[in-house]
Amino acid sequence: MFAIEARLAELHWPAEDRDMKKLYNMVPAAQLASLAPDFAWPRYIDAAGLGARPELMAAQPSYVKQIGAIVGEFPLAAWKDYLRYHALNEASPWLSSEFERANFEFMQRGVRPRGTRRRSGKRAVRAIDALAGEAVGQVYVERYFPADHKQAMLELVGNLLEAFRAGITELSG
Repeated sequence: MFAIEARLAELHWPAEDRDMKKLYNMVPAAQLASLAPDFAWPRYIDAAGLGARPELMAAQPSYVKQIGAIVGEFPLAAWKDYLRYHALNEASPWLSSEFERANFEFMQRGVRPRGTRRRSGKRAVRAIDALAGEAVGQVYVERYFPADHKQAMLELVGNLLEAFRAGITELSG
């Protein structure tokens, strides 16, 4: 698992190259196979349930180009262990408190130190927000944010942008 993680990490861009403009790279799904021919894109896209999307984001195209070759560098058993670990790691907040505690201890002691463990109530609120935040936000907007408010906010933002543009343009030096 460590060898796979290290190899994948080698391909990622340095932090200074990860700005939003550089990371927004929409690629027609049909072109992924030509971008990275060593990877079984049609099977992956179907298995991920993304078959209906005409475009997909390739945040770091150089990474995407090399992913197929990296898949072939490691035996299937290693990938199974790697994926099993990540599935359990992602599921740990939903499992018993023993799993969650063990996961926190592992991550805290060596992988990503992050301070103290959050109380279960705070973890629950964060989980609900992560899973349903967008849906709750849509209901809130429908209920408490009339369409005419949106137009007023767009106008306000436009005015702010224009004021910033004018201020920056008039700077000297």
